Amino acid sequence: MSLTSKLTTIAAAGAGSEPDLFISSVRSTTSYPVFTDIDVDSSGDIVTVGVVNNPSGAGGSDALILKVDASGSILWSKTSGLTGTDVFNGVTTDSSDNIYAAGYITDGVTKSYIQKVSASGTIAWEKTISSARKSRLYDCDISTDENTLFFGGSSAQHNSGINTSADGFYWGKVNTSDGSSLVDYIEGFTYSQQCRCVATDDDGSVVFGGIAGYTSTGNMDFFLRASQSNIGSTTEVFPFGGQQSAYVADVAHGPNNKTWAAVSGNRSWYFNMTNTTINDDRINNTSNGRAYGVVTDSLGNVYFLSYVTSPSGYRHTYINKFDDSFNKLWSRKLRGVTTTYNVVPARIAISNDDQYLYVCGAEAVSLGGSFSGFIFKFPTDGSLTGTYGDFVYEDVFQNIGGTSRTNRTNISTRIAAPLSLGTPSLTTATFTPSSTNLEKG
Repeated sequence: MSLTSKLTTIAAAGAGSEPDLFISSVRSTTSYPVFTDIDVDSSGDIVTVGVVNNPSGAGGSDALILKVDASGSILWSKTSGLTGTDVFNGVTTDSSDNIYAAGYITDGVTKSYIQKVSASGTIAWEKTISSARKSRLYDCDISTDENTLFFGGSSAQHNSGINTSADGFYWGKVNTSDGSSLVDYIEGFTYSQQCRCVATDDDGSVVFGGIAGYTSTGNMDFFLRASQSNIGSTTEVFPFGGQQSAYVADVAHGPNNKTWAAVSGNRSWYFNMTNTTINDDRINNTSNGRAYGVVTDSLGNVYFLSYVTSPSGYRHTYINKFDDSFNKLWSRKLRGVTTTYNVVPARIAISNDDQYLYVCGAEAVSLGGSFSGFIFKFPTDGSLTGTYGDFVYEDVFQNIGGTSRTNRTNISTRIAAPLSLGTPSLTTATFTPSSTNLEKG
């Protein structure tokens, strides 16, 4: 596959001649890679996952893993898939730099798919979670002791419940050693629901967040907090309403027992959850924003990721930093030099030393409307502004205002037996994009 990487390096203020920031855009006129999640391993390398139209792979669209170093140089990349559409939606890493990717593969039937890959790119194991009807995974995270991988998604496997024709809120876990010992559950509401994000904390709990179908037109954002040792015994369930098609896009645990969430709907909603207390605020006080990611640092600062659609209909990436009390510290926007290009984020990660943020997503800057994957590294102090290659990073002003939400009664029903666990037979392909330093800021 002909895939190239344009790496625009940016010399940070006070860093001398050595560039330590970058915007890397992985692109092709035929392959159109899109990145969906990102993580930083213990060595400081960046791992992103997604999907790419891979002519040398198994099908039209294959699940993609790409690994780059802290300077943006590509280390390795590969795809996996069957004959249909195959996607990785979530990724996490352990202290040995093993990579765990979760998504789905398709060969007549869509099946949840998990893959464990070594730091050098060798597949350690791979598992499908299959049923007679489709299932998909959207995120994953690893337990504190690194023995368990938690995942979340959706499944149409309904043996009983409120509405057997609607997708169920699906969550579960497997052993990290070999992918065995599947434990999973499905939560059923009146209409379709999905588990879109998963986050563990050091206190032994795990939060699954997503969307719950309350009515045909008014869904609610939904949390389910459980013990890492027993995810079927949930301690807290939080269904909230307030706007159509709201959902929890991402969750992150910070210091002081706070769980922060990026909640997406007609506006970008952010709030923190401490036990049963909800502090509810919104950013981008317009009707054209979408939340996508959230991450915290060791001091309790929290960083939210979203996009806002301009009046002319083009999307731009926004990053917002707040302290532990939700006081805004700075807001920045990443867009194309030409404002008619789309730069759409997916997820956000933070370096091990809290100095840098990494955002992945898709951009139409370089291909004139066709999306390519991008990774953007920038400082957590928000000091970077200016034009870098095809991109502009600038100060913006974000409106913040409180709002009321409705705590609706949990009407869910725990349904269905565990789905079957299998070992797939996939086609894997390796491609090595060429990485060229085109510019230095």
